[in-house]
Amino acid sequence: MIRGQRVMLDRDLAALYGVETKNLNKAVRRNLDRFPDDFMFQLTAEEAECLRFQFGTLKRGQHFKYLPQVFTQEGVAMLSSILRSPRAVQVNIAIMRVFVRLCETLAFHRELDHKLAELERKIEGHDTSIRACSCSARRRMRSARTWAQLETGTIGEGNLPFREPGRHTPAKGVHVSLRGPNWVFLTVCTEKREPWLARASVQRTLHGIWETTATAWLVSDYLLMPDHLHLFCAPRDLRFTIERWIGFWKDRFAKAHPDAGKFQAGGFHHRLRSDESYAQKWQYVRENPVRHGLIGKSEEWPCFGRVHEIRW
Repeated sequence: MIRGQRVMLDRDLAALYGVETKNLNKAVRRNLDRFPDDFMFQLTAEEAECLRFQFGTLKRGQHFKYLPQVFTQEGVAMLSSILRSPRAVQVNIAIMRVFVRLCETLAFHRELDHKLAELERKIEGHDTSIRACSCSARRRMRSARTWAQLETGTIGEGNLPFREPGRHTPAKGVHVSLRGPNWVFLTVCTEKREPWLARASVQRTLHGIWETTATAWLVSDYLLMPDHLHLFCAPRDLRFTIERWIGFWKDRFAKAHPDAGKFQAGGFHHRLRSDESYAQKWQYVRENPVRHGLIGKSEEWPCFGRVHEIRW
């Protein structure tokens, strides 16, 4: 992981595609318009040195002759279309076949989804059992769409659709929709509800972790109460469940702020349905300190902020 992304070094990809590293980089330079920043970027001197120490990429006393290029999964796929080695050609053919099969699968399910919606309108207010059957069919369609995307390597096997989260107990996973926004409202409490959370130092640490390190899910607006916090987040990397992400930033916080208290295990969350639902929830959260008698007006509460600008 470099800059929050999974990447591969140019020399490793050269070996994978059966070409020399210098020839790979020459091909990239001839096609720079095909490699935007989210497809490829060059390591800084500090990143290259860190890589050398972490993985032993060079012997002691040696240094990189040049700063390596690294490629994201989009860049890896794009390389197969510009390289001329037999292996690169085979990889490119396989990618095209999977893409066409994925498009055919999604087109079929869109048509079926339309027919189910039409059926639901016809039975509105009549047979609830038929409605339950159509909902079950939709769940199967979502599962099939996810498996189709698994073949492209864009979603990990541990991130298939989850059941809808409940209201009274922490849900195991968030139902991630492949067709629309996935905003999640999350509440995390301190252990034994100890009131240590609403402090400027704690806020700075959490904000920094959410901004630079724990970015598999992106945090938008948040508010810290003395014994719990509320935040809105959306998935950025579907290979990471929300539970795994919560555990990750809690662990990073404990290491960065050992003098603070502990968080309660897990968290309470549910997926929002619309931007109107988001606005209502955020207004309710902003009034939380007032309802608890901590301040007179919501504007007076200092422990809130926004980490990432995420559009609905």
